[in-house]
Amino acid sequence: MNIPPPSGNTNRFTPRGFTLTEVLVVITIIVVLAVLSTLGVSKLRSSAQGATCTSNLRQIGAAMISYTTDNSGQLPPLEDRTKSGDGLAGIWPQIVADGGYLPRVTNSAGKLSCNAGVWACPGCTVVQTNYQGYGGAEGTVMQVKKGSVPGSGSIRLAQISRPERTWLVGDTANNAKDLKTGWYAIWANPKQWTNSHAPAARHGGKVNVCMVDGHVESLTMKELLSPGKDYTMFKP
Repeated sequence: MNIPPPSGNTNRFTPRGFTLTEVLVVITIIVVLAVLSTLGVSKLRSSAQGATCTSNLRQIGAAMISYTTDNSGQLPPLEDRTKSGDGLAGIWPQIVADGGYLPRVTNSAGKLSCNAGVWACPGCTVVQTNYQGYGGAEGTVMQVKKGSVPGSGSIRLAQISRPERTWLVGDTANNAKDLKTGWYAIWANPKQWTNSHAPAARHGGKVNVCMVDGHVESLTMKELLSPGKDYTMFKP
């Protein structure tokens, strides 16, 4: 039996490659997805850091308030200069930790430090021996205690008229232009924040602050500078 040859109308599958346009479209889609994924991871990381920071500040604030219970209602001094000749005996994070109000952190030499765990803001990468990212308002709520000055030191909680909006401890930076630098105090006078000892808006443009009453707020620099708020109790 003779089999007729296939007609010229028979459809055949002919493989072909991608066009340049199709390749460019695929590459563009991959790049967009990669960028979106990176932004999503970055946002999640930032959110997690902010939540950790908030938790740290609540614990530090509670520890400082507990300290006052054992010290006639007086907050820990910003610096303890009761050593011979008013030499520095310690700063407030060391004083609170050494008193057992929060877990002690020690360095490789076994000496007390406050640069890890609850003491460390996750957005602050410059490690200091005795602090890492959190500070109190210097000269108002927290003051230096000097052996040569009777009665010197931080104020008592009862002296603070608006504890719900008065800065107790929060995100701070020694270099206002580098928010990753840490410091254990901020200037009470906002006009000095342009240079050093400033609030650090590390978390999505916001500063985490534990107020004297123990609650934590996330505030923008604009909110911190709002007239009449007196977050640091500075009186011009």
